[in-house]
Amino acid sequence: AITAALFARERGSAGGQHVELSMLDASLAFLWPECFWNDSFAGGEPHTERPLISDFYRLLEAADGHVSLVVVGDEEFRACCEELAIEHLLELPQFRTLTDRFANFSELCGAFEQATRTLPCAEIVRRMSARGVPCAKANRLGEVFDDPRVTHRNSVIEVEHPQAGRLRQARPPAIFDGEPCGVRRHAPALGEHTEALLAEAGLDGATISRLREAGAVR
Repeated sequence: AITAALFARERGSAGGQHVELSMLDASLAFLWPECFWNDSFAGGEPHTERPLISDFYRLLEAADGHVSLVVVGDEEFRACCEELAIEHLLELPQFRTLTDRFANFSELCGAFEQATRTLPCAEIVRRMSARGVPCAKANRLGEVFDDPRVTHRNSVIEVEHPQAGRLRQARPPAIFDGEPCGVRRHAPALGEHTEALLAEAGLDGATISRLREAGAVR
């Protein structure tokens, strides 16, 4: 939205725009394809008996945790069945086509889960990755920091705070021209930057001292 407003200004169609974006509107737009596609045709009853795309993101129990599999296309379905040693599903009429699998996805997930329960998460992910089937282990909160994707991208960083010591936090997510954003300074203590900010606003030392004496600033 910001880019569009800047582009409109560059083209001369707007001198400037106030962009309003609520979390509610953004969440509805983000979730619509996965959660509300059964409500897309106005004027009728929603087809509640039909599965949602979000149903396909169901977590499956593994021997040591949970995994998520996204099996939609025929090749993905075949690969998943072969890697989990449940090839008999390929011959069942209720799973033969994509439409069939959509209609019977709850039953299909149950069959997948019977197989995944016997295997550790790492083995399931390894097998599916080798065959191009989207798959990931569901991390518990404490496992996020050691996730290879998190460590590879340095998504969690540590900074030194003069009072609190070594602190861990999420790296600012934006990367510009291949350069991740760093953390220039620690979070300030109460009043730590008062003098610098007031001086930047044009107040001299004597004025700042009077404000401190009056209790107007910390």
